[in-house]
Amino acid sequence: MPLIWIVPLISLLIGGYLVYHELRDRGPRITIRFTDATGLVPGQTKVMYKGLPMGVVREIVLLPEQTGVDLKVDLDRGAETLARTESRFWIVRPKIGLSGIRAPETLFTGPVIAVAPGGGGPKREFVGLEAAPSETLGEETVSYVLRTARRGSLEPGRPVTFRGILVGEVEGVELAPEADSVLVRIAIGKSYAGLVRPGTVFWNATGLDVNFSLFRGATIRTGAVDELLAGGIAFATPDASQALPPADTEFALQESVKDEWQAWASVLPLDGTITSGDAAASTPSARPSRSGGRK
Repeated sequence: MPLIWIVPLISLLIGGYLVYHELRDRGPRITIRFTDATGLVPGQTKVMYKGLPMGVVREIVLLPEQTGVDLKVDLDRGAETLARTESRFWIVRPKIGLSGIRAPETLFTGPVIAVAPGGGGPKREFVGLEAAPSETLGEETVSYVLRTARRGSLEPGRPVTFRGILVGEVEGVELAPEADSVLVRIAIGKSYAGLVRPGTVFWNATGLDVNFSLFRGATIRTGAVDELLAGGIAFATPDASQALPPADTEFALQESVKDEWQAWASVLPLDGTITSGDAAASTPSARPSRSGGRK
């Protein structure tokens, strides 16, 4: 063989080996739909699970209606079990607040696609979540619906607190089917489910509540610093004299807190035990949810 053909032949062999290596390590291709692809880069954005890369975004396609994007993702060989019916995907981006930086590693690597593996049969098309599923709580949750006139700064991932302790988070926000109000879906950690009773009152803990009185001057109420900056929901319960409300029960979300709610100091068994009422108060009543869906 003439020497002139040796270099092209070697290049062909190397190229063939690289193609074989790529195909050997490639698993199934899946499609994940999101409303926004800000920061995602084809060929660079990875799918991560427990800190390990499980695949990479190969292509980002704008939907014809311009309502979102489809991510074409190649999973690695051995990650086929992630492509199951009950698996959930979401985008992890850095968030900066007084409490610190969430997902600080993405400040340097850019956003990543996180996955919570699920069961079921094989699946190739998914709808991504707007926020991590119970990312803050790390346990099973019970969902409730709060109805309010305005969304304000509420969005998925915002904290839900009881006496300043994180017990839940906002799962989703959507317009009510009648378009006359906004529905906020929250998730309460199952270990804290006993704190919510039919007489529970929820309020928006964001911002300042200023009241002026001729004799007392100005009274200013604020939530925790994180709530003040990031937005959040707080709640109080007068007593444990009633059974736990079923999941998806609807409550009103009050715009501000009353002093009497914060003064409630009832015994509330976390296991849901019913006790005699020991805090007399007039509270808004809960009702079965009439929200059309969830977000």
